[in-house]
Amino acid sequence: MLQEKIYAIRQIREFSQEYIANKLGISQRAYSKLERGETKLDWERIKKIASILEVDPLELIKDDSTLLIDANGKLAKNKMTKRKTEVLNELLLHEKDKRIELLESQVALLKSLVNL
Repeated sequence: MLQEKIYAIRQIREFSQEYIANKLGISQRAYSKLERGETKLDWERIKKIASILEVDPLELIKDDSTLLIDANGKLAKNKMTKRKTEVLNELLLHEKDKRIELLESQVALLKSLVNL
């Protein structure tokens, strides 16, 4: 489950709930609710948490076949139909492509700086 992965990675990194909460701009209590699954996570929040934990956001949601992303970008638990699985896969591929484009532009910039 997503929250369990966040908790486990936070423990491995030896980050406190307070540290993560401060980075997210929320209270420790609000973060605790998030980690316990009492607060729904949207994709933007997952990306922020992943960044703080220094992991790929796709790794956080990978292997949880009961996750889907609704039209508002909210993650929701539901049984996955074939179509929902396809939509999720398309979203993940789109995010991956965006990351690749960003990394390629950063490499190009670094190459141009080296050549100065």
